[in-house]
Amino acid sequence: MNIIYNNCCGIEFNKGKLLACFIYDNSVEIREYNTNIKSLLELSDWLIQVKCQIIAMDNHSLFGEKLYKILEASGLIVIIINVYTIKNMPGRIVKTKDCEWIAELLQYGLLQASESTIVVQQKLRDLVDYRKSLVANKKQELLKIWKMLVSENIKVPVMDGNGMIHNNKLENFIWDFYNQSNTTDLRRGENKKGIKIINDILSDHKIWLINESIVHLYEINIHIKKIENKIYLVMKNI
Repeated sequence: MNIIYNNCCGIEFNKGKLLACFIYDNSVEIREYNTNIKSLLELSDWLIQVKCQIIAMDNHSLFGEKLYKILEASGLIVIIINVYTIKNMPGRIVKTKDCEWIAELLQYGLLQASESTIVVQQKLRDLVDYRKSLVANKKQELLKIWKMLVSENIKVPVMDGNGMIHNNKLENFIWDFYNQSNTTDLRRGENKKGIKIINDILSDHKIWLINESIVHLYEINIHIKKIENKIYLVMKNI
């Protein structure tokens, strides 16, 4: 049987949680998310980062419509399916999660999309698109700081099992670095993991450059938070 989509995602809602299964290059990755707006946006960020071709999800959950609107507003291709029609399809391995089964069927083009009546308002598209641009800027800033640290032979343990940079781990590492180099914690008391970095191996000039980038990163985070609050208000009223 021919593979139609080289990388795709199946999504299920289970006991107030969301499970997303991403299939790519004969590999499978399953992530769990909460169902609040921030978590749904983070899921969207991940699927954009991994260049997901198409997503299939069930819309019977209370949160299905919200997720569909966010994914669609993010520019991702999403189809709605009836998960009950695929539970007993032949070929399913026992104990396979619904999200994984959905992704496998989607990969081979074996899912039939239901007609969607969900309308995504333009103002939500505008907000999500603006946030997407801020997240892209944030990623560039994170990579810039990472390159400066690595160039000074500082080990930055932020790679995942597939050799990709894990942005959340990288950001946490960078904040720990900043808070050991400064008396002011821009995050205002957020939990620090205390990674030990000997700042003496960096020149004052390099520390200044890194700190300036980190301040910029902080400012981007503020803008992202404002946009997320606005998205929450818009989603609440539609």
